[in-house]
Amino acid sequence: MSFAQSSIIEPASGRPADACVIFLHGQGGSGYDFEPLFHALALPDSSAVRFVLPGAPMRQLECRQGERASAWYDAAPGEVAGGHAQQQMVDAVRQVEMRIDSALADGIDASRIILGGFGQGADIAAHAALGFRKGLGGLMMLSTALGTMPSNTHNANRHLLITMHHGRQDPIVGEAAARQRSDQFMRMGYSVDYHAHTMGNEFCADELSQLRAWLVTRLIRTRLVA
Repeated sequence: MSFAQSSIIEPASGRPADACVIFLHGQGGSGYDFEPLFHALALPDSSAVRFVLPGAPMRQLECRQGERASAWYDAAPGEVAGGHAQQQMVDAVRQVEMRIDSALADGIDASRIILGGFGQGADIAAHAALGFRKGLGGLMMLSTALGTMPSNTHNANRHLLITMHHGRQDPIVGEAAARQRSDQFMRMGYSVDYHAHTMGNEFCADELSQLRAWLVTRLIRTRLVA
């Protein structure tokens, strides 16, 4: 099986990574799509965050009339994955878990590993994060595709912090549906930081600023000067 392009951005400081963000692209994309986003975060020079941007398998998608494209699973936005698509989701979650285990093997603490994604990548990130056996640092869900809700959750991530961002003019998944998904997570007991932006199925400057602040709070270590 072939895959869309992947990318890894090591800390600009040259220091060994002591934190990791694993971020999954949406259907039809690749890991390289999000390199500009994470470079634009302009994290402090003292940071040592590694960004891991995996590429999804290339598939012939029934949801796109047989078109060959990258996808974590074969389902249209808002469609509940079933049959072969459900198994594809399981396989994708396993791939993310392998990435987490790799970061752990590099000496990065689980609490300093954040998962995230765009579109259906956000759905896979949610399944992987909420079900992982060790407490992670957070979950970023951008323009979620509203696939199947996670059911295989683990107590280690019972209090995982979630940030969700969605466009008010998103033509693919309506913002009202995204807000309902946020409410579902909150009813499950999770803390959700929800933001709606004046945009479509994309990014905007406000979203970038808010994501940066959220990541800095969770991952950037500051030194106290006497």
